[in-house]
Amino acid sequence: MVRFFSSQIDSTAGQTDVEQTSNAFEIPITNPGVPSKQLVRTGYAVSYNSNWRIPNWVAYELTAQEARGRLRREGSFEPDYDIGYNGADNGDYKGSGYSRGHMAPAGDMKWSGRAMRESFLLTNTCPQDFDLNAGLWEDLESALRDCAHRWGSVYIVCGPVVDKGYETIGRHRVCVPQRFFKVVCWKSSGQWHCKAFVFPNRKLSGRFHDYSTSVDDVERLTGHDFFSKLPDNIENVIESRDNRGRW
Repeated sequence: MVRFFSSQIDSTAGQTDVEQTSNAFEIPITNPGVPSKQLVRTGYAVSYNSNWRIPNWVAYELTAQEARGRLRREGSFEPDYDIGYNGADNGDYKGSGYSRGHMAPAGDMKWSGRAMRESFLLTNTCPQDFDLNAGLWEDLESALRDCAHRWGSVYIVCGPVVDKGYETIGRHRVCVPQRFFKVVCWKSSGQWHCKAFVFPNRKLSGRFHDYSTSVDDVERLTGHDFFSKLPDNIENVIESRDNRGRW
């Protein structure tokens, strides 16, 4: 995976950066109906929505080597001044009842101090129910690190599902998503596979497998197009499956 730092696709990035980032396998085609400023970091890329003050999606490849990173979790949540400034700050979350939920988790960035620090930028977070954040969402993050060890790398895209009538928090009116998605793609034994999950933004029971769905369903919910660089005859088959409980 090509790594970048603080480039903006729609404004200041050089042409080479734009071309390389756009060609990265994990980068989805963003729903054309939503505002999108694409930013690229050391460990992930993000499509930022200036209306919602949260990301449309965050995408990255997690390799086996990266998943073996052992740096201590370190960083503090900070506004992301690469957006202008038109985004959330820590005051928006204070007293809101929501946690600052990482999309690209700090636990996946232990291979680089810079990647770790950038994971705490508020453009990489959404208002998330604390019990979800510390529960099934975290369980899935941990499971995907194990998957990266097993298969060599996994491609991950996650973000909010926002319906009409959403709640907001803070003076910047930061959108509170009603749900969150995570889609994953990997190759093993010469074959491509996908899994997808949708979690309501509240405390949940059961296991994360209970909230699996198909990639096609997530595309219908969000309007994004995931893993479009797969050949159509492969993409159409694997994205239609709900591989519940299968890794």
